[in-house]
Amino acid sequence: MKLYVNGCSFSHGHKDFKIKDGKSDISPDWVWPMLLKENFDKVVSEAYRGSSNHRILRRSMDYLSNVTDPDNWTVVIQFANYERQEYYDTDLKSWIGHVVEDPCIDDKAPSNIDNKWLGKKIQYNTFKKYCAIVNNYDSIVTDFIMQLMAFQYFCKQKGFNKVFYTGQSNATLLTSYLEDNQLMQQFEDIKKLAQNVDTNNFLLPLSHVTRGHEESETDGHPNEAGHKLFARYIINEIQK
Repeated sequence: MKLYVNGCSFSHGHKDFKIKDGKSDISPDWVWPMLLKENFDKVVSEAYRGSSNHRILRRSMDYLSNVTDPDNWTVVIQFANYERQEYYDTDLKSWIGHVVEDPCIDDKAPSNIDNKWLGKKIQYNTFKKYCAIVNNYDSIVTDFIMQLMAFQYFCKQKGFNKVFYTGQSNATLLTSYLEDNQLMQQFEDIKKLAQNVDTNNFLLPLSHVTRGHEESETDGHPNEAGHKLFARYIINEIQK
């Protein structure tokens, strides 16, 4: 059996990155996807800190489209904050993500991107202003639902039957919104659209499972003990 994982820093790690093949942001051994190597013949994690849901689902479809034995794969997708956006820069030949103040440059970016990035800050700042305008609840959740519907259809067509979904926090899981009746009354169109999403394999959010095992009072990332807890939780859910 093989495992594919994608997500943000809650699955990639937030410190202690390793250096390998010229990359300095390889996940440490204590993050939960790496801990599952003893349970699977192969583990592929494309989780990356600062990722948007668009990047998570885009990169997942890119990788899984080349898989020829879907029955042997388990897929775990960890959703990130809805507010994160990304755009493709044709000059840099890379996707650029917007995460609060700092850019999230995709880990497949060309090696010389740092030299070119300085000249792109004006464009990036314009993108940040665009995000500030369009990042309202109706827009970002509707976009997310459509992306998720496309991903679930993709998995069904490709024959991936063991696909699980979790979130960085409760706020990043679609089910938390659907269960809020007062909120759904305000956004009837979103409620109708969300009825097309299969939520059967939606698991508890990562921060719910690892509660009490955060890095610090000001840093909500799970510590090593938290990652061990979530690794055990994922295995138990898969075995069910």
